[in-house]
Amino acid sequence: MNQEFEQSGFVVHRSLFSSGELKSIRDVVMRFHASWIEKNNAFYQDKAINSAFLTSVEHLNEKDREALFQFIGSNKLMAAVTDIMGSDATFMNTQLFFNPINSDQKNYWHRDPQYHLSLKEQKQALEGDKVIHFRIPLLDEPV
Repeated sequence: MNQEFEQSGFVVHRSLFSSGELKSIRDVVMRFHASWIEKNNAFYQDKAINSAFLTSVEHLNEKDREALFQFIGSNKLMAAVTDIMGSDATFMNTQLFFNPINSDQKNYWHRDPQYHLSLKEQKQALEGDKVIHFRIPLLDEPV
């Protein structure tokens, strides 16, 4: 297992993907995002900070879905996954996190179980199956 991950609980891979690779996948994700906004506009305007199921057929055509799956299953990303999780890792889902459209709304980082598990239950959950989130920034953070 990756020593940096064992010590700190996260790993940062700067420049894992080239700017061209990121632009290509960003274009696909932006087409997903535009379709998602169209179908979820009230939620997007009110309180959304992320959307899920990027690989579903609802918002992307087959060519874009294929590009997304090729990116997710790329040797580069899978090498990073294997370095942390080992060779038996399993893909769960995709999500797009974005800055809220409402400038008064806070964007927030969170652990998935923090809202429905007690602290004791969260600690117990961490002893079970390993789940890891890979965050791939497609845009620079606003200043």
